[in-house]
Amino acid sequence: MKAKVLSLFYLLLVAGAFVDLGAWEESKSWLGKQTGPVAPKIKVLIAEDLDGVYLEVTGGYNVYDPNTHKKLASRFLKKGCFMQPMRGGMKWGEEFPDVFQLLVQPDHPKTTILVNGTQYKGAMYIYQIQSRLYVVNEVDIEDYVKTQLAAEYTQGLDQEAMAAVAIVARTNAYFQSAARRENFWHADAKELGYRGIASHNVNPEITNAVDSTRYLVMVNMNNRDLDGTFAAKVTGHSAGRTVPYHIMYRKDGAAPTKGVTAPYAAMDKASSSWTFSVAVDDVARALKVSRVEDIQARIDGESKKVLAVQINTGNSKEEFSFHDLQEALGKNRLRSSDFSMALKDNVLTFSGIGDGDGVGLCLFSAKVLASKGKTAEEILEQFFPATRLELVDSEYTRSRHVASYMKEKQLQRAQQL
Repeated sequence: MKAKVLSLFYLLLVAGAFVDLGAWEESKSWLGKQTGPVAPKIKVLIAEDLDGVYLEVTGGYNVYDPNTHKKLASRFLKKGCFMQPMRGGMKWGEEFPDVFQLLVQPDHPKTTILVNGTQYKGAMYIYQIQSRLYVVNEVDIEDYVKTQLAAEYTQGLDQEAMAAVAIVARTNAYFQSAARRENFWHADAKELGYRGIASHNVNPEITNAVDSTRYLVMVNMNNRDLDGTFAAKVTGHSAGRTVPYHIMYRKDGAAPTKGVTAPYAAMDKASSSWTFSVAVDDVARALKVSRVEDIQARIDGESKKVLAVQINTGNSKEEFSFHDLQEALGKNRLRSSDFSMALKDNVLTFSGIGDGDGVGLCLFSAKVLASKGKTAEEILEQFFPATRLELVDSEYTRSRHVASYMKEKQLQRAQQL
């Protein structure tokens, strides 16, 4: 077997073939036990503060104590059973005395795990904290990106626009994974709309976009911490200008520190206008303050986006970020961070333009640019200055993969002429 593996490796080198992580995964079934690199993963909190959870594995699996790395159980067939915390450990059909955390690891990448009926790829960490259960899904980042985009984009986009969105989502996932490497989880499913693999095949354009840009991320050339990845976002309609991540979120995301202009979105901003009114008593209830006597916006000087609002209750002044305000009033009403407010007769009227918080890639502009023949890389260059595309593996494979990606785009352009 060893000679067979070495012979295959020699032939691949002679042929100049590039074997990515996916090809190696597919080959290991007859090559024997995998010794190559493992696909990068992210840990997502999918359930919390539970008194129990129904956990079903559709195939063979192993159970470990992630604290000691000791194997606790093994099974070749599927299993479905209620898992619950016990005074002296955990129980999943069988009891695990003095164990307060479990790792359920499928034997095969096609084996899935159902958590309260929702299906997931990857492994499951279950933590018992003060007699409550917390469930964390550890999944390949490529699968995670597909799932996340399937939840957010129910309608298809142009191929290059969708590819740009996929690269943004992947960049953000790598950043979250690296920045929170020591945490029990890197992301929260509730905040992301992460719903397992049930929606994977809803839109094949998403699968194609993720697969065609596999392992490609943006790196910030002015900040090479955490391998250069950063907190990358997509906003629906920038109304002509974006705002830097650190200004809107008031924390360092290692992202580019300057916003950009978006001419196509600027020309279209009138058609993106919106307005709604709400009683001040309802605003007070939503924000959990005693009353609203006055409200003022704190605005970014360059982008003109609203970063926060300050409410005068009569007894105190309290500040709420744009995202807190949007969550309280509803994203379907407070659609963007580009708005003004008018308070009259105990009614607060919001009037604005655009869609989203104004950070990162302007989706409206990406659609227009893609329709004009721009590639995903060219689209991203306009919204993320001082960045470039890289593969998340070694420098050699980065340059080979990015070069092949761009060569493919050039060939496609030539065929269209």
